[in-house]
Amino acid sequence: RLRYAMEMKVETRTQVALDEAWSESGEPTRFQLTLTWVVDTVGIGPDGSAQLRAEIERFAGESARTTLLAEDYVGKTVTYLRRPDGSLDQVQAPAEWLADGELPGWLRSWLTQAADRHGQLPSERKPGQRWAAEQTLRVPGLPPLRLRRESTYLRNETHRPVPCALLLTRFSLESTDADLQPPEEQTRAVSSVRGSGESLNCYHLATGRLLESTHASREDILMHAERREAGRSPTRVTLRAQTTVDSFLRLIE
Repeated sequence: RLRYAMEMKVETRTQVALDEAWSESGEPTRFQLTLTWVVDTVGIGPDGSAQLRAEIERFAGESARTTLLAEDYVGKTVTYLRRPDGSLDQVQAPAEWLADGELPGWLRSWLTQAADRHGQLPSERKPGQRWAAEQTLRVPGLPPLRLRRESTYLRNETHRPVPCALLLTRFSLESTDADLQPPEEQTRAVSSVRGSGESLNCYHLATGRLLESTHASREDILMHAERREAGRSPTRVTLRAQTTVDSFLRLIE
């Protein structure tokens, strides 16, 4: 059983254009989250996938648009499967957390980052080595996304004060297919996504456990929708959104 703490800040700027007339961008939406949780490994599959269970011990969230009360989250658990490539599957969260049956943005960001960091340092890696991985992500309302990671084993150093391995991982995100399934026959939607970021992780040399991680990323979404009705000119709507995420995670015990 491991106990982690995370501080995460998310900022989103959106702008909408109706028939190419852009609206004012306005103030960005800001969200801050601080939480502590314990994670248990329930089981390991033949392919190396880990069935994990996370229980939230402390929770504090601030958002101008959403009210998040600690009593709605503390003591609650989330189970999920972390595959060897870092992707998540079989996520089960309390029903009251879901929005229209889907995971809320903060929960998806927390699980994705936490699960990605729960992976241990590969024992065969040595300082100076580099390796890459690629996976496809599926997010409701967006086309399939291709996530590429490239990790570099920078060096060994002393931290808190134990020997650790310092790894830098850079990643890029892009949509693989811009066309979305039209919600109606008269509507055609086209979407593109691009993103990039990096994380600096420190792993315990003896146990391989993650001790500390710093993450920064940016994601840009551009979505076009055109609606045609008989006897009327087409209506075109464009949505542009930019999201930045900064987080810091550390092992408490």
